[in-house]
Amino acid sequence: MKIKTFIERPVLSIVISVAIILVGVIALFTLPIEQFPSIAPPTVEVTTSYPGGSVDELYNVGRKFIAELQKRPEIGSAYTTFNVNFPQFLVEVDAAKCQRAGTTADAVLATLAGYYSGQYVSNFNRFNKLYRVIYNRRPNTV
Repeated sequence: MKIKTFIERPVLSIVISVAIILVGVIALFTLPIEQFPSIAPPTVEVTTSYPGGSVDELYNVGRKFIAELQKRPEIGSAYTTFNVNFPQFLVEVDAAKCQRAGTTADAVLATLAGYYSGQYVSNFNRFNKLYRVIYNRRPNTV
């Protein structure tokens, strides 16, 4: 069928459109739920700060919050990625100040990453043994 057929016969176009809608409505009520496509539910991310409190207090508050959320029937799942042993930092670097100081924001962030967590630098070979070089700060020097 060509497009000209639908232009010359609008009733045919309407009948075909109604038939497609009817087949869709029938399929909606007869298909088992398992055959419907899975649609990801919306997610909500909560980010917070806890000034004046310790990391352990923040962890306890977060666990209580998640426990209360899991009691709600309308919440499918609730979890946190926060871990006391793996702290995270948010660092905002002023690129203009870095440029005035003669450095880049990437260099500042790389230095901070090395200072707080350690960073791979290089390898070297001595006496047929390969050594890995990682720099980081000495413990308890902050």
